Amino acid sequence: MFSSGLEGTAPLGDTQAAGWHDVFFLRGLGDTFRLYPMARLHLDAHTFFGAGVDDFAATEGGNALRTQFFARRIRFELGGEFMRRLSFLAGVDVGGQPLLNPNGTTVVAAPRPGEDPTLEGPTWSPTQASSMVAVLANTWINYRALPFLNVMLGQFPAPYSLENMTSSNDTLFTERLLPIRAFVFPNHREMGAMLWGELPNRLAVYHLGVFSGDGPNRPGVDSLPAFIGRIYGRPFAMKKGAPLERAQIGVSAVHSEQDPRYVGTDYPRISTGQFITLWDPRYRDTQNQNVRVMPSGAQNAIGGELWLPVHRFDLRAEAHYVVNQTREAIEGHQLDSTERLGRVQGLGWYAALSFWLGDPQVNGEPGLGSRPVQLNLQQDIPTRSGLQLTGVIGGIHANYRGAARGGTADLRTAGAISGPGTDITVMQYGAAATYWYTRHLRLTVNYSAYHTPGSSSPDNLAAVPGNRAETPDPNAHLLHELGTRVGLQF
Repeated sequence: MFSSGLEGTAPLGDTQAAGWHDVFFLRGLGDTFRLYPMARLHLDAHTFFGAGVDDFAATEGGNALRTQFFARRIRFELGGEFMRRLSFLAGVDVGGQPLLNPNGTTVVAAPRPGEDPTLEGPTWSPTQASSMVAVLANTWINYRALPFLNVMLGQFPAPYSLENMTSSNDTLFTERLLPIRAFVFPNHREMGAMLWGELPNRLAVYHLGVFSGDGPNRPGVDSLPAFIGRIYGRPFAMKKGAPLERAQIGVSAVHSEQDPRYVGTDYPRISTGQFITLWDPRYRDTQNQNVRVMPSGAQNAIGGELWLPVHRFDLRAEAHYVVNQTREAIEGHQLDSTERLGRVQGLGWYAALSFWLGDPQVNGEPGLGSRPVQLNLQQDIPTRSGLQLTGVIGGIHANYRGAARGGTADLRTAGAISGPGTDITVMQYGAAATYWYTRHLRLTVNYSAYHTPGSSSPDNLAAVPGNRAETPDPNAHLLHELGTRVGLQF
């Protein structure tokens, strides 16, 4: 069933102008430039089960809980090198297949905030219309002065955490794990500039950058930068053949500021890998007004990581502490008023253990981020395959207080006296099986159970669909998610 890893692609001659050597390549005369056409196609299916799933109304988002098959990601990329020092990558995502107005509640035209409504009714967007999406993915230019001194400019995965800097091609599950993706660092990519480099055998690796701090494809709106960095190393890298030769430990940190005069974006929701909301900071106050929660002021996080690949076992673990300041405003007035100032803070963590049948670590090393292609035509590329079996446990243990820093709390504001609670607790338990035929073809099946203990009570602001159905179930604290992926990536 699995290859021995002995057969492979033979080394190619230095004179070959085009071909395949673990990557498609084109080379000019004298090898002064190289081009690398790349692409990835991820075809997914998912379904959900648990209390309340079948009873969740379409108008409340129940369509997203139906069994679906879709193209999660179709990406085309072109990389290149010039004079062995200048590299680039330009990528576009044309996948996702989102529905417009999936719940049938989107208004196209209505009175502006503060204006009296007219007798003419609103215009509604077509319900469940298909949509075409094309957005920039990783798009950067890199200058290599020395192996330990590179400068990268553009949009790319922010240098925060091992999980965030692992490519979507190589994730343990079909999507990144909940604590990192949904709480610790939800933006994934940032636009900016970064210094990075590494010592031989990755004895030490650093990434230090200045970014817009507003997420992918969103130019900075307040001119305040985000400072993000990650440093890791392999203490036993020089002990060739030692069991812990590739053992890795590291730390990440981020600090940014969000100016309340200019930033009106929503604070990120906590949602599953398929975007089912588990905690939504938005709410209706006692006047039945929609209240939006936004990042405002200092946004900070710091944490550590561990990777232990030993023979057929592969352990990954991370823990990060987050303190983000917020503000609340009435919908429609995000940029001209503030009701109160609050704070989100807490811990996000996970531990994942993999066991390999066949060749271990077929998909390579996690957490490398976006970096130039390293083509070596004299290197033999063996054809390797293996089955990766993974178990994971992770959690978010946080709290939100809407008026922690100032302002008067509404009775429905988190943390108000006699109001909602403040705790946000979500656990993820999961298992995955991925068959890799080389690193270019993956077949994945994964299961996750999302647990919100004490939900539908003041003990936990997070909730599963069973707590939010038309007839809430006070005993519903679990949402089960089953997903599959067929991925072709080169």
